[in-house]
Amino acid sequence: IARLDTESRTYRGIDGKKFMIFPGSGLAKVKKLPPWIVCFAFVETRALFGRNAAVIEPEWVINAAPHLCSRSCDQEHFEASSGFVRAREKVSLGSLQLIAGKKVDFARFNPAAAREIFIRDGLLQGLVTNSPVVEKFNAIRRKLLTYEERMRSPGQLYDEIAAEEFFRTNLPLEANSVRSLNECLKKHHLHWEFKEKQFIVSDIDFDPADFPGKMEFAGVSFKLLYRFAPGEENDGVIIAVPENSLNLLPAHLLDYPIPGYAADFAEAMLKSLPKDIRRQLGGIPQCAALFAEEFKRDLSLREINPAEVMADFLKNMLDIEVNPRSFENSRIPEYLKMKLAILNEAGKIKSIEKTLPDRSGNSSKVSAALPGADKHRDSGWETWDAASGTIPEKVEIPSGSGKFFYPALHFDPEKDLISKELFIKLPEARRSHKIAVCALLIKANAPFVKILKRGIKLSNELKLSLLVNSSAADFEKDLLFASIINSVDTDPATVRSKADFDRFSEEVMQNWSNTLDESISEVENFTAAYSEIRQLLRRTKSAADAIEEHLDLLFAPGFLKRPAVFSDYRRYLRALKLRTTRAADAPGKDIQKGEVLQEWIDRFHAALSTLDDLTASDGLYEFWELLEEARISVYAPEVKTAVKSPLAKLERAWDDLRI
Repeated sequence: IARLDTESRTYRGIDGKKFMIFPGSGLAKVKKLPPWIVCFAFVETRALFGRNAAVIEPEWVINAAPHLCSRSCDQEHFEASSGFVRAREKVSLGSLQLIAGKKVDFARFNPAAAREIFIRDGLLQGLVTNSPVVEKFNAIRRKLLTYEERMRSPGQLYDEIAAEEFFRTNLPLEANSVRSLNECLKKHHLHWEFKEKQFIVSDIDFDPADFPGKMEFAGVSFKLLYRFAPGEENDGVIIAVPENSLNLLPAHLLDYPIPGYAADFAEAMLKSLPKDIRRQLGGIPQCAALFAEEFKRDLSLREINPAEVMADFLKNMLDIEVNPRSFENSRIPEYLKMKLAILNEAGKIKSIEKTLPDRSGNSSKVSAALPGADKHRDSGWETWDAASGTIPEKVEIPSGSGKFFYPALHFDPEKDLISKELFIKLPEARRSHKIAVCALLIKANAPFVKILKRGIKLSNELKLSLLVNSSAADFEKDLLFASIINSVDTDPATVRSKADFDRFSEEVMQNWSNTLDESISEVENFTAAYSEIRQLLRRTKSAADAIEEHLDLLFAPGFLKRPAVFSDYRRYLRALKLRTTRAADAPGKDIQKGEVLQEWIDRFHAALSTLDDLTASDGLYEFWELLEEARISVYAPEVKTAVKSPLAKLERAWDDLRI
C-alpha cells in the first residue's frame, strides 16, 4: 500500500521506501496519478519499481484491517455552530498516514474530556446559544460582564469560578454537546435555576442603578455609552443626545460623573484642598462616600456647579467652611468627565463634545430636565394678565424634600422673549425677575415707549466716547431699563402678581419721562469727565495703561445696568481724574500707591473674564463696588468713600465671594 509523494511524483510505501510505477503496470501512462495505490510485486533495479498496481481508497484499508491501524486526535475545541466538541483525527498504518486530519466528534473517543471542554470553552464562554435553559445563564453572564466594563473593574464582578462549579456539579456526565445536553435535560426533567447573585463575587458592593444604561431628563431617555480605554481620549461615559434635545439637559450635566463614579469624583476634588482642611475631613474616602450618597439622592445637584455643591456639602455635613474656588485645581481623571455625543437626524454621531454647546456655566436657571420643574416654567409673556396668576418667591421640589427653588421671570434680549423660569439661586432669580418686569412693562406700553424713544437725543461727544464699544440700540435699551428702576421706590423684584404689576406700572408711568431726561443728562455729564481723563492720559506715561483699563471698565458695554452709575459714578470719575493728574506729574508714586491694590485688581479681572456681564454674578459686582472705594482711598483720599476702610475689607470680601 502506498501514497503519492507530490513533490517527487513517486510513491511511498508502508515501510517508508519510495518507488515508481513499473512500465506496463497499467498506471504508468495515466497523466494524473491516483493518490493511493496497492502494488502486488516489486522490482528493484537502479530504482525500486512496483508492478501490478491498482487504485484504492484509504477507507478500504481502514475497514479491511482496523486492527492494524492506529488512531489519534488533536486540536480539540468546542464548535459553536454545531454545538459539538470537535477534534482532528489522524489514522496511520505503520508509518503511512491514511487520514491526515478529519474533523470528528471528540466525544466518541473521550467523553469525559469532551465534557470538560464543553464546560470550559462552551458553557462558561457563553457560546451555547441554542439551548433555552442555558440562555438564561448567558443573559446573566452578559449583564455582569457589561457591568464589569461600566465599573471599570474587569474580572471583579462576574464569578466565573462559581459558574464553573455550578456546571461541573449539575451537568450530567453524558452531556458533552448541546444535543446531548438538551436530551439529558428533557430525559431527567432537569430545571436549572439561575440567579444573578449566585454569579457575583460575594464580597463586592454592587448596585446596578449606579451604572445605568440610560439617563432620563424631562421624560426623555438618553443612552449612555461606556468606553473603558484608560489614558485615551473619550475614556469614560458618553451620553448620546439628538441635536434637537440639547435644551433638555441640566446646565452642569457634563461636570458630573454617573452615580457609580461619584465617590471617585468627590475624592479627586477633596484631594485638591489644603492640608489643614483635609485633616478635618475624618478621612477622604469616608467623606467622599458620604458625598456620593447625597449625590445619588438629589437629582437637582446636576443643575449647580460641582465646586459650589461640594462647598455646601462640607458646610452642611461637617461644618467646614470652604471657598468653592479651592477646588479650581482639582485633577479630575478623564473617565470621570462625562462627554456628549451629538446625534444627527439619522441617529449617527455628529460630534463628541466635552462641554454643552451654547450653554453658560454661570447661570443657575433650572432646565426642563428637573422633575417637577415644568409646572413653574412657561414662555411667551406679553403682559401680566389674570391667567398668569401669582409667582411665588420659592417652591419646594419635590414636596417635603426641603429643597427650595425660586421662580422668576426671565428676559432674553436676543430673542426679545419673556418667560417664567425656575432658579436655584435666589440672588440670580431676583436679578432676572427685576429685568424681566421692566421688559414686560416696555412691551405692555409699546406706544408710549415709542414716544419716549423719540425724545432720546444723545450728543455726538457721547456717541464718540461712551458708545465706542457699544451699539446705540443696546445703550438705548439699557437707558430705558435704568430709568424705569430709578423712577420708583418699588423694587421690580417684588412684583409677583397682576395687582403688583399694575401698581408698579402706574407709578412708573407718572415719573418715567422726567427720570429718563435726568438719566440722559447725568450720562452726558460723564462725557466731559471721560474726555478730560483721556486728554490727561496723553501726558501720563507708565501709569497710562492701568488708568485706561480702569476707564474702559467703568464704561464697558452694558455699564448702565450697574446701580452705581447714577449714585456713585461722579465720585469714581472725580477720583480717577485726580489720579490721572497726579500720575502725569509723578508716575513713580502712582505705581507705588497701586501695589497694595494690584493683587485684588488681578483677581477681579480673572473672575470677570468668566462672566458675560459684571451685574450677572453673585457677589462680584458688590466686590467691584468695594474695589472702586478702595481705589478712591488709595489714589484720591480727599474724595469721600461710601464705606470706611475699604482697603482693609477687600480680603474678607474676596473670601466670601462665590463665583
